[in-house]
Amino acid sequence: MFRRIICVALLLTFSWLLPAAADTWKLDGTLVTPEAIVAGGTVVITDQLISDVGVNLPIPPNARPIPVTGIVLPGLIDLHNHITWNALPRWHPPQKYLDRYEWQELPEYDRVLRSPWYNLMTGGLACELDLFAEVKALIGGATSIVGSDGRSAPCANGLVRNLDLRPDFPPYPSGSKNCPGDSTAFPPGAPNVVISEVFPLQTPDERIAYYKCELENGRLRSFIVHLGEGTDASARREFLMLKGRNLLLPHMAIVHGTALGATEFADMAANHMGLVWSPRSNLELYGVTTNIPAALQARVSIALAPDWSPTGSAGMLQELNFAAGTFRYLSPQQLVSMVTSAPAQIARLDDRIGKLVKDQYADILVIRDRPGAHTAYETVTTATPADIQLILVGGRPVYGDYDLMQKIVSSHAALVEISVCGTRKVVDFEKIGYKWDDILKKLSSALSRYGTSISTFECG
Repeated sequence: MFRRIICVALLLTFSWLLPAAADTWKLDGTLVTPEAIVAGGTVVITDQLISDVGVNLPIPPNARPIPVTGIVLPGLIDLHNHITWNALPRWHPPQKYLDRYEWQELPEYDRVLRSPWYNLMTGGLACELDLFAEVKALIGGATSIVGSDGRSAPCANGLVRNLDLRPDFPPYPSGSKNCPGDSTAFPPGAPNVVISEVFPLQTPDERIAYYKCELENGRLRSFIVHLGEGTDASARREFLMLKGRNLLLPHMAIVHGTALGATEFADMAANHMGLVWSPRSNLELYGVTTNIPAALQARVSIALAPDWSPTGSAGMLQELNFAAGTFRYLSPQQLVSMVTSAPAQIARLDDRIGKLVKDQYADILVIRDRPGAHTAYETVTTATPADIQLILVGGRPVYGDYDLMQKIVSSHAALVEISVCGTRKVVDFEKIGYKWDDILKKLSSALSRYGTSISTFECG
């Protein structure tokens, strides 16, 4: 009995270390998936999961209704970002470039972006950079993101799912193979499910061997690489070099691919590879973007993502809005797929996120109706961050309209009010051991020492 009392006491003492169970919620609205629009639908959330979805559902007696009135869709999934750079202001390159290596050698790039970023990262502000960017991701409708930095791992714990650091869902089974090679970037027991390599052609063979084995095991779900970024021969040659290393693999995704054409996309489709497209940043830096019609013709799965704030979009919703206004050959339905189900499928996480279906994690975005839109898909693709009513991650309200969050969140102690596009929004910092005002003060002070300032929350 005495031992049992001690165990209970210890459990109570350290209960703050355990993840809190979410409430049971009921959301009514127009449900949007890439396959269909369901008017008058309902999503029921129990703990972290969607427990039911549809029309005229039996509602659990303990379900709390959330008073939203708009479009309910899966949270947006960002497979291409460099989030610790997103506190830096927008950079307008003085010209267009042939490849990424060209602009990365500019003294202006070093002065405006690289040196300030490096000094903040090495000066103890990695967590502040990460958390600022996670708030920025929420403002853009994202619930999952790739592009964290290992130095900010201690604080990547709750605003959005950091798929390459800590996704906040159970690890996948380890598989039957004992994988040889270099496991330092993805060690046994690692919580991350995605590996992202910015310079994959520099990755040692021993590490590549380990990745390939773990992809087959299934513990590593996907391998995302930057490749073919630019328009010249060196950018095009990168694909041939990847192919020469036998790295055209299932569950691999290529980011950018601006130099690729029909032949390369056919190879990608044959090997069940995905493409992650960042058009705004491509056009800003190179004047052109990826040949999406050729990729669609080859039946390559395509995800849309913002790259980073300095030359891309401030968030997923802003990039979606840009793509909808620029590439009229893509339907709103196709574009909604590119930010929800397609990135989930490319990352091989479609059994957990990316759709409004039973037993998926309740990562949900609610957008208010916009007058004049022909369909709910069009409402989503033309929405701005001001139109977001609510975001749930794992069934937990983390961001939304001020009045709504005040009503549905039980404790207001960690609610942080921010202004977004002229509207009052709230972020719940309950799981975060940092104060928003401190984050802003530290970043602003540090950036001012390098002659620059903190970025803004852009509407479009």
